[in-house]
Amino acid sequence: MLWLDGSDGLSPAGAGNGLVWLDRSGMHNDAASVGSPTIASGAIGGRPAVSLDGQSDYMVVADSPSLQLSTNDFLFAVVTAYTTPTTGPAGYGM
Repeated sequence: MLWLDGSDGLSPAGAGNGLVWLDRSGMHNDAASVGSPTIASGAIGGRPAVSLDGQSDYMVVADSPSLQLSTNDFLFAVVTAYTTPTTGPAGYGM
């Protein structure tokens, strides 16, 4: 299990050691940065996000039994709140 929340647990690792993103699931599957990603304050709906250069910056989560669902299983989900506009052209979900 892994729960990374952009509004909680994302911070510099200290002493120039990149970023750490704490796992909120309680399983201690924290993500650590490789390269030089930065925190973009207020980037998505007023909340912070990780800014990657698209080449050598990424986040790593060490393998753990709590991340193994079953043989060859994998799940990745990005969840966000979205409000469909009620005026103007029809938006997604209308």
